[in-house]
Amino acid sequence: LKTKFGTSFEKIAVPLDINFDAVNSGEKQVQIVNFKQIYYTVSVDEPESPSKLFAEGTTVEDLKRNGITDEVPPVYVSSVSYGRSMFIKLETSSRSTQVQAAFKAAIKGVDISGNAEYQDILKNTSFSAYIFGGDA
Repeated sequence: LKTKFGTSFEKIAVPLDINFDAVNSGEKQVQIVNFKQIYYTVSVDEPESPSKLFAEGTTVEDLKRNGITDEVPPVYVSSVSYGRSMFIKLETSSRSTQVQAAFKAAIKGVDISGNAEYQDILKNTSFSAYIFGGDA
């Protein structure tokens, strides 16, 4: 899940109050949606050679003294994005096979006024959100 959401899932599972027993028993259906709002990205061009990442005159001994070894090599990060992530939990007690489609319609803002099944699913759905990051 860390790969899917880009964060430790334990950090969002508690505030979103997911009842995994109810999900496993089929009493509830839950979907978590992640939205990212990137304010800005800082990027660094790749250097001509790896040695250009270190100060002039840096020796292998200097690197070892700072914890860089064959087992713990240096890392080059070319880009970091700053912003916030919002996790939205949609939870329903509906047993309909159309829950996922109804959730997608709600997320995309699709007009469901002509679909009684979607309306019933969403009427019996709770929404909660957890936001990482600050204001723009």
